[in-house]
Amino acid sequence: MPAILTYFGNAFNAGGWIATTLICMILVWKASAKYKHINTQVEEIPSIKNDITIIKKDVAEIKGSLLAFMRDKETPDASQSPIRLSDYGREIFDAIEGAKLVKKYASKVEFPENLNAYQIQEACRSYALTEFMDDLDPDERERIELYAYNTGDPIEFPLRVMWISMRDHWLKEKNIPTDDVNNHASEDA
Repeated sequence: MPAILTYFGNAFNAGGWIATTLICMILVWKASAKYKHINTQVEEIPSIKNDITIIKKDVAEIKGSLLAFMRDKETPDASQSPIRLSDYGREIFDAIEGAKLVKKYASKVEFPENLNAYQIQEACRSYALTEFMDDLDPDERERIELYAYNTGDPIEFPLRVMWISMRDHWLKEKNIPTDDVNNHASEDA
């Protein structure tokens, strides 16, 4: 850096003040352009965070499905529409004390009024797969992690059970009719 200053000083003293001024203006212009570019990138960070959340949610679902397929394990949800818990999903629900968790955490799912069943489902799915584990108290978190550890299931299995259960809770609360959507939740969920 000092070499550049020496060069500009010598050029200025030699009568090249116009050239020196032009070069300085170009450097300031380039620095300003670089700053604007960096500032634009910083403003895009919230958008990137939303994209990362969506990617995390999708990867969690894909990972859970692939692990189940690779291990030839039963999945927690039945392959029918709307998505429901399988018998195995109901076992997971009971083992992790899902009814208590739904009661305690369903209110953390945020969504505006007047959503349809699919939009409520997606809000519950997003919450369960990205924020739910962070909201749990240490005992609840340990119960879910120990369940996954003891069964060899991916952690996505109990999380999937929770999003389906929370969806059912909200559909029931909003009086949105679906075909026997609450067929797996306990009476106190």
